[in-house]
Amino acid sequence: MISYEQFYEIHFCAKELSMSPEQIGSRLYLSPTTVRTWLARETYSKSSKGQKSRVSKLDPFKIKINELLRQCPDFSGAQVLHLIQKEGFTGSKTILNDYLKDIRPSRRKAYLSLHFPAGECAQVDWGVAGYLEIDGCRRKVSYFVMVLCYSRMMYVQFTLGESQEFWLECHKNAFEYFGGVPRKVMVDNCKTAVLKHLPGREIEYNPHYVDFAGYYGFRIVACNVRQPQEKGRVENGVGFVRKSFLKGRKLEPFELLNIEIRDWLDNTAAIRKHGTTGRQPLEMKKEENLQPLPLENYSCSMKVHCKINKLFRIRYAGNTYSVPAEYAFEQAVVEVFTDKILVWCKGRVIAEHNRYFGSMKDFENPAHAARLIEQRKRAEEQKLYNWLLRLSYRAEAFLHELKKRSVSPINDIRKIAALAQVYSEQEISQALEDSLQFGACSAEYIRNILEQKQRLLPEPGPLHISHKTDLLQIETSVPDFTVYEDK
Repeated sequence: MISYEQFYEIHFCAKELSMSPEQIGSRLYLSPTTVRTWLARETYSKSSKGQKSRVSKLDPFKIKINELLRQCPDFSGAQVLHLIQKEGFTGSKTILNDYLKDIRPSRRKAYLSLHFPAGECAQVDWGVAGYLEIDGCRRKVSYFVMVLCYSRMMYVQFTLGESQEFWLECHKNAFEYFGGVPRKVMVDNCKTAVLKHLPGREIEYNPHYVDFAGYYGFRIVACNVRQPQEKGRVENGVGFVRKSFLKGRKLEPFELLNIEIRDWLDNTAAIRKHGTTGRQPLEMKKEENLQPLPLENYSCSMKVHCKINKLFRIRYAGNTYSVPAEYAFEQAVVEVFTDKILVWCKGRVIAEHNRYFGSMKDFENPAHAARLIEQRKRAEEQKLYNWLLRLSYRAEAFLHELKKRSVSPINDIRKIAALAQVYSEQEISQALEDSLQFGACSAEYIRNILEQKQRLLPEPGPLHISHKTDLLQIETSVPDFTVYEDK
C-alpha cells in the first residue's frame, strides 16, 4: 500500500513530466508493476480488493489541492476551499482541513546553533522604546543594540531616529565602548545597511555604510529576508533590554536615558551570568580578539544638497535655518549630525545650528543679517549725504566743519533732513550759509536760525499822517520852568 503523496507523485510524473513507469519507479523507489497498478486508478483508496471503497467528495479535487500547495505552500484552508469551490466542490470545510493536516508539511523549523570565534562577529538591531513629545511633536524613541557574538558583551544607545547619521554614530560609539572592531557585523535588511536583497542576486549595500565599514575594517553580513533567527543573539539582547531596563521606566527626560543605560550596561548586563555560556560577558570580553580602532573618528553625518533662498535661509526637515546674507541664491550642502547641522558653501562652513526635531520653525543667527543691515545703513547714510550736498554749493564746507565739531555727524544730518518736512530746501540752504558765516555748524544751530526767521516781524513802512496839513504849522511858546524853582 502506498501513501496518497506517492499516488499523487506517480500521476504527476506521468502526466506533467511524461515519465515512464520505470523512471517513476526509480524515482520513488517503487516497482514498475506497482506504478502501473496505481496509474490505472483514477482515485486513491486504502481499502483492500474485497471491500467496497468509500468515495469522498474531496477525492476528485485532491490532485488540484496538491498542485495548489506545490505552487504556494502558504495557502490557507479558506483560500484552498474558495478555489476548489469554483471547480465544483460541494463538501464541507472540515474534510478539507483534515486532508490539509495530513499532506501539508510542518511549519516548524529546526535551527542550527551558531558558533563564533572570539572577535569574529557582532550583531546589530533596533528596538522601539516608546514615544516622547520632543520639540513640540510626537517622536519615536529607538534604541540601538550591538552584541559581540562570542562574549555576549552588549552596547545600547537611545536615539530620536534610525536614519543614517544615527546608525553610523551608534556603530562608532559601540566600537569605542568595546575598545575594538569585530571582523564582521551582521545586520538585517534596513535601508541604512542594505538597499536591495533579492533571492539569487547579489546584495546591494548602502554605499555610505560600505564606506564606513571600509574605514573601520569590518565586513557587512546581511541576514536572509525574514530570517531573524540568523541574528538571534541581538534579538535576545533587544528583548533583554526591554524586560530588564525599560520595563516600568519613564522615557523622559530623554537626555537621562543614555546616562542610565551606560550604568546598566556596566553594572548589570556585563556582569550577569549568561544563560547560554554560563559566564559573565565582561569576563569573556577579555578573550575577544578585536581589531584596533582607527586613529581618527569617522564623520557620522549625512549630506544633502540645497539652494539658499533670497531670505538667506536653507530648508531641512520642515524647518528653515539662516546663513550669512551674502550667500543668498548660492548652492550649499547641509551636513546633518544627530545633534547639529552644518551648512557648507564654497568649500567652507558658513553656518552651524542645533538640530530641531519639530517642524515649521525658523532659526536665525542675528550675526548672519548684520552685514546686510550694515550695507543698508551705509546706503541710507550715503543717500543723506547726497541730499545735503545737493542743497547748496556751500554744503560741502558745512559738512567739513560739521565732521570736525560733531561726535556723530550722520545724526546731525538726519536732524537737518527731518527739518525738510517743515521748511523748504531753499530755507535750509540759506540757514547752512548763515551757520557757516557765524562759524556754528550743527543741526541745533540750523534749527534755531530757521525758527528765528519764522518769528521775525515784517519791517515797518513809511509813516502816513492822516491829519490836515495845516496842523503841521502850529506854533507853541517856550514853557516857563521858573515855576518849579519855588518848589
